[in-house]
Amino acid sequence: PATATIVQKALGCNGGIAFDVAAVCSGFLYALGVADSMLRSGMAKRAVVIGSETFSRILDWEDRTTCVLFGDGAGAIVLEAREDVGDKPRGVLATRLHADGDHNQLLFVDGGPSTTGTVGKLRMKGREVFRHAVTNLAAVLNEVVADTGISVSDIDWVVPHQANARILDATARKLGLPREKVVVT
Repeated sequence: PATATIVQKALGCNGGIAFDVAAVCSGFLYALGVADSMLRSGMAKRAVVIGSETFSRILDWEDRTTCVLFGDGAGAIVLEAREDVGDKPRGVLATRLHADGDHNQLLFVDGGPSTTGTVGKLRMKGREVFRHAVTNLAAVLNEVVADTGISVSDIDWVVPHQANARILDATARKLGLPREKVVVT
């Protein structure tokens, strides 16, 4: 069964919708977009979005270019459908999701049950991933800003994927955001 059904049972909220979204690091954002759509359409009144990864299981501990950069992590959010209050919109103001299969060989696992029948290890072309991440994180944030009609200076915090501090610093510089507005954990 989907991991979501196991969590659903543990929370005691059976009877609703429960499913997994598989999109690695961006899975949380994809799931957030799906949940937001379901809440807006009336298909659901509440949603729990949980993102988790256990990269430690697929790291090559002999490869210092990857094993020191990746780890395990999780985060969760509870969403509830509510009406806007006056001229202040509530909830997720905009979501932009992108994928580009042309870049699969920049960050990948060299195995898996469906391809080689092995666990496989994480592989990465670091410089290319860095360049791609900075360019695209800044571009997507600019798209969201354009969709919402706000400016970058209106943003209190950016809570990005915690890939690494250098990517986050470079993205902040590219956007003209003060470093203290970018959450780094």
